[in-house]
Amino acid sequence: MGSITSSVGLISGIDSGSLIQQLLAIEARPKQLAQRRILQLQQKQAAFLSINSSLLALGTAAGKFRLDKIFQATSATSSNQDVLSATSSTRASEGTYRFQVDRLVSTQRALSRGFVDRDSSGIGATQFSFEIGGGGIDESTELAELNGGNGIKRGKINITDRAGNSATVDLSTVVTVQDVLDRINAEPNIGVTASVDDGAIIITDETGSTDSNLIISNGFGYETATSLGIATAAGGVASNTVNGSNIRTVSENTALSILNDGLGVLVRDGSTDFRIFTRDGGPAISIDLGEVTQEVVTEGEFEGQVYDPDTMPTGDDKPETEQQVTRSRAATLGDVIEQINEQSDGKVTAQINAAGTGLELIDNTTDAGSAFRVAEGATASSTANTARGLGLGGLIGAGTTSASFTGDRLLSGLNTVLARNLNGGAGLTSTDLTITDRAGNSLDLSAILTTADLSGSLNSLVNTINSELTSAGVGVQVSLNDAGNGLSAVDSTGATAGNFTIAGDLAAELGLTKDSAATSVQGGNLQMKWIGQATSMDRLNQGRGIEAGEIRITDASGASQLITIRDDFQNVNELLDFLNSRPGIEIEAAVNDQGDGIVIRDLSEGAGELIIEDVTGTAAKQLNIDGTFSRAEGAPVTEAIVADGSNELVVEFDENDTLQEVVNKINLAGVGVSASIVSDGSSNSPFRMNLTSRYTGSAGEFIIDTGGFNLGLEELSAAEDAVVFFGAEDPAKAVLLTSTTNTLDNVVEGVTIDLKGTSDEPVEVVVNRNTSAIEDAVNGFVEAFNSVITTMGQFDTYNEETERRGALLGDTTVSNVRRALYRAIQANPQDVDGQFQFLFQVGVRVGEGAKLEFDRDKFRQALETDFDNVAELFSAFELAPREPIEIAPGAFVQPDQDSYNQLGVGEQIKLLVENFTNSIDGLLKRKDENLLAQIDQQEKRIERFDIQLERRRAQLESQFIAMEQALSQLQNQQSALSQLG
Repeated sequence: MGSITSSVGLISGIDSGSLIQQLLAIEARPKQLAQRRILQLQQKQAAFLSINSSLLALGTAAGKFRLDKIFQATSATSSNQDVLSATSSTRASEGTYRFQVDRLVSTQRALSRGFVDRDSSGIGATQFSFEIGGGGIDESTELAELNGGNGIKRGKINITDRAGNSATVDLSTVVTVQDVLDRINAEPNIGVTASVDDGAIIITDETGSTDSNLIISNGFGYETATSLGIATAAGGVASNTVNGSNIRTVSENTALSILNDGLGVLVRDGSTDFRIFTRDGGPAISIDLGEVTQEVVTEGEFEGQVYDPDTMPTGDDKPETEQQVTRSRAATLGDVIEQINEQSDGKVTAQINAAGTGLELIDNTTDAGSAFRVAEGATASSTANTARGLGLGGLIGAGTTSASFTGDRLLSGLNTVLARNLNGGAGLTSTDLTITDRAGNSLDLSAILTTADLSGSLNSLVNTINSELTSAGVGVQVSLNDAGNGLSAVDSTGATAGNFTIAGDLAAELGLTKDSAATSVQGGNLQMKWIGQATSMDRLNQGRGIEAGEIRITDASGASQLITIRDDFQNVNELLDFLNSRPGIEIEAAVNDQGDGIVIRDLSEGAGELIIEDVTGTAAKQLNIDGTFSRAEGAPVTEAIVADGSNELVVEFDENDTLQEVVNKINLAGVGVSASIVSDGSSNSPFRMNLTSRYTGSAGEFIIDTGGFNLGLEELSAAEDAVVFFGAEDPAKAVLLTSTTNTLDNVVEGVTIDLKGTSDEPVEVVVNRNTSAIEDAVNGFVEAFNSVITTMGQFDTYNEETERRGALLGDTTVSNVRRALYRAIQANPQDVDGQFQFLFQVGVRVGEGAKLEFDRDKFRQALETDFDNVAELFSAFELAPREPIEIAPGAFVQPDQDSYNQLGVGEQIKLLVENFTNSIDGLLKRKDENLLAQIDQQEKRIERFDIQLERRRAQLESQFIAMEQALSQLQNQQSALSQLG
């Protein structure tokens, strides 16, 4: 049963609880004053927080003039938005720029033959391989690479065939050799065919007429035919063929990156690239083609010279020096020649050989019986291949006793590749080849072909084979296979008596071995090497490079290592060296045997698996090495586990897979190609497979090898880059630009061009100073300043009508901030020259209500008068060097504050705001800490008051209890007395 409590005295009838509460309320008045004080302090805090926020906004607006380079703001306009649009940044230079868009980027698409149904019948395919980025053996040669890297002079050529028909062929916008061939072959008014043979263009008259000479000349004002090597003498030639001169040559201008079918030449920094041994038996000559960093004198009489302790002061008198790059990494054949000649000190002369195909080295020493030879790297066992990349492989090993050596060919022919880069770079090693057609005609080419044929262009080798077959009456011709990654051979005799036979070691190396009643053979992938040690990292991953990230490699012994893949590796060799130097795991990283990716070999001899996984980023996936790899079942632990990052990805099928299932498997395999099914609406076999690269431009070109399955692919669109001509109105005289996307970045620095269409006429892009953006920034600065003044005014005010005081009325901090801001806004900049020394001179002045006003007209006039002066007025900024301060003889300290040589008004305001708002020791921070201290003090007073009031409550309650007890006793006494009476 609950109890009933009451503060009303049973004897006195007094409500002690209410009375005590009233008494305590009187005594609690100081506590209420403290609570009101806390509220006032918190209101001040909130007010200062609002002021701080508005000051921060002002600091941001003031800092934009320099940090966002507002006075460098530009705008770009296009004369034809349907062709291209442009945007510009602060880095853009004013001017008018002309662009003619010849073609937009295109994505490779191919369509298969028709199939009866899409999801019922198996189509019989077993596997397709896809390769994106390289692997083709019919690469179209870029014109810029011709004539020793000097390119050709685009323009117009005149051709008259032997029937007397003439035409002018416009080659002003051609990019590749294939473009040239296509333009000539598409000309309807003349009967000629253009083709290539090795490094030359061949023009063949097909008219059968002898009425006229075959004439090829330069168009008026152009030198195009001459630079293409096909110009005839005046009056032409009385022949059906013009065999052009070799235009696939090298010169000192030839970039190392295009040599060896784009594999380039490996050049390393800080190490010997190769060594040359001369016939006099002297010490090896170390050739270093990399970047050199040396100590360079920075002041005094030796300023700018490399420090030499033998000829310059040492010790305390040594001049001031710093590490500087004194020689850049070799980038052209000319750089290589210069370094060989300089570093050999006259013992060896390097030069371009007479044929223009590669290098020639001449030993200038006296013959003393030693061999003239080359060794790679710092040691004979070095795995680098710089000398081989320069065509000097023939000097490695025994060398030669001759005083001169002509190196290997460094460039292929036109629209072809070097045979030595086939089979993953192993090349062709045998001339053993016999071909027999089905009519029984046979030719043994072993005695005809030479090692020179095997080291030259594949196109030249094929032409030699075909020419010899024709001469011998063998009805077989060799050409490119359907996939574009190998060769094919066709028997055209129509005979059925015998087998079509291709035999010999060379036949095997060319993938053409055959002995059957068939009339053709589709050779397999010749594994053209397109990734090597010198390959730029930018070329990998479909031309997008390898992103930075972390990968974890766990070898078969269980050892694990987290590896950070950086994005600053220049070439594949740097990546491989980095991987091979990782401690704790037993792996070997190298270019794979196919030459189309890198391979990781687990050498730990552990019984587990090799695991490579991405931890952050997708570097392992982009390198095609992510996954779990193991040995074949039953293989010994001494056999390395291999993670092959080949860019040739294979998709396997079951022969019973339907067209839809094949499409699904391709899409799931992540091969860089998307597959779909289209119906052409025909009644017979309407369903076709549509294959589209997932990447645009040449970087997205894919090779599909169906393994002999008849997919019947027809190319709908080629993988072509966007082509734009920049500068001159005549594209023949303009600069050629290409892009794998429809965007051009930094052709003009700071300008981005988005291509939307093509045009026969140039489109002008005008880049102007963006005064509107500048004005908006100044106006934003003015509004931010006024916002601070308004915010402070809201709290530092008194309303006479309502008699309400602002939270900061009379606060000296507010008045100090306001006074400092007005003083700064009306001050002149520090050490800025020019007629404009105050903001009011350029349209920014203190106006009505003590607010800033912005006169745009006056500001524009000031910009037109002296733009640089106005810019400096707002944004000048130059730190002064911190000179040590001597505080005692020989004792110096560094100043703890910055000083400035120049400061614009905007920067002065920004620094002032930073002093106010600094979160460590800013004025408002100190003010906030002071307010917090006061609030804390008042809260402690309230705590003390609460303790005192509780004590007083207890005292009063005790007194009332005592009173009740006394009254009770008196009442009892009175009752007792009344009973006595």
